Amino acid sequence: MRRLVPLLAVVTLFACGDASGPSRSDAAGIYVLASLTFDPQGVLPAVDILARLEGDPPRLVLAPAGEAQLVFQDPDSGLIMTTNGTYSTPQGGVRIDFGQNEAFRDVLLSRRMTFDAAADGVLTYDAPAPDGISRARLIELVPEFAGEQLLDPVPGQLIVVFTRNP
Repeated sequence: MRRLVPLLAVVTLFACGDASGPSRSDAAGIYVLASLTFDPQGVLPAVDILARLEGDPPRLVLAPAGEAQLVFQDPDSGLIMTTNGTYSTPQGGVRIDFGQNEAFRDVLLSRRMTFDAAADGVLTYDAPAPDGISRARLIELVPEFAGEQLLDPVPGQLIVVFTRNP
């Protein structure tokens, strides 16, 4: 019986997740894009991308069952676009996986990103862009980069901040 108690404690810990991370119910909510900057590694300056996106700031919806949805305005048509995915809450963060739908790239996000989750409802990503950034989309948003020699996808530092909408 003494061997069973520690084993049950370990099984319970894995079943509940990391105590330092948010639960899905804690993470669930509607988040608004508050900051989006991209620094293409090299001699080009960092750019505030959020200021260049059209329409209302993109929103990220996290449902309690683990579904994620990014909602934003398509720059060409003006239509409201959505891209669906899933999320999990590992080790103090929120990991989003947008799967096969590529619409998230219009907002310069990557297919899979792990955000740091703060208790005040702020999700922050500050790291190299996992998939890089589409050169064509970057130049569309930052036309002053059109004459620069950039790789496709463009590597660089991506800073993304979503804040929970009360």
